[in-house]
Amino acid sequence: MFITRAFRRMKRSINMYFGFSAKEINGITILFVIIILTIFAPIVLQHYLVNNVTHTQDEAILQNWIKSIEEEKPSNLSLERVSVDLKTIQEFDPNDATLETFVGNGIPFKLANRIINYRSKGGKFRNKEDLKKIYGFSEKLYSKLSAKIFIKESFKDNKSVNNIKPNESINHSNNKPNYVKTFVYDINQLDTLQLEKFKGIGYKLASRIVKYRKALGGFVSIKQIQEVYGLNEETRIDLESKLTIDNNFIPKKINLNTSSYEELRNHPYIKGKLAAVILNYKKQHGLYKSIEDLKNIKILTEDDYLKLLPYLALE
Repeated sequence: MFITRAFRRMKRSINMYFGFSAKEINGITILFVIIILTIFAPIVLQHYLVNNVTHTQDEAILQNWIKSIEEEKPSNLSLERVSVDLKTIQEFDPNDATLETFVGNGIPFKLANRIINYRSKGGKFRNKEDLKKIYGFSEKLYSKLSAKIFIKESFKDNKSVNNIKPNESINHSNNKPNYVKTFVYDINQLDTLQLEKFKGIGYKLASRIVKYRKALGGFVSIKQIQEVYGLNEETRIDLESKLTIDNNFIPKKINLNTSSYEELRNHPYIKGKLAAVILNYKKQHGLYKSIEDLKNIKILTEDDYLKLLPYLALE
């Protein structure tokens, strides 16, 4: 009753002051009520929900989610490098060692995973030096582990007739022990059709290898084959065992004093930013007097300089 009287008095006051009709006053009243509800309803609802809703179910879901994440974490195996005492390194055969054994012996997790993947695709280690063919397996790491690596007889090279590949031959003369001769090919001489004959290489990959070789100016190291995009570990190792580089091969050179920006930037080891800096250095200091002048360029690392060195010239 009190609210009804209050609204009536308010309507009479509005009518007297503004001269609105009854319909207009009713519309204003409804609008006023809606505004009041819009302002205070969220506050009331929030207060009600906060004080009456329990979070038990949400908390249970959150805890289960956290638990699942913890279970998926590869614990200490995910460390990129593991510091291991030489005395604690165990003997192992890379052909059947577990991931835990690799990491426990100080092999980085990613590298250990790479070895496992290589094996899963049928790769074998016939001797312990084959480990160095795995991308990222450094000479330093190999030297540290070499004494503890052994290859079981079942995995070693078998020179029987059954294991001879189509591109190998046997010498039976003079009753001498059989030996296997493997043919090797010059990577700088092979065209796409010849490359396609290798296991694991199709037209696209063969074309990519030839294109990269041309951009480089020729391969100066078999290891450069791993820089070709799309080459998997098994195919790379197979190629490295069958390819060679002529000792007299001279790669196409880049003249530091005469090459244009486009010529420099098109080389895989230079690209745009370094090409601009090389030209800018020449502009500021005059012609390059020695290839070693490049060492004054701060953005050129020592490793990149050594990779680039065989392709550089001043004349």
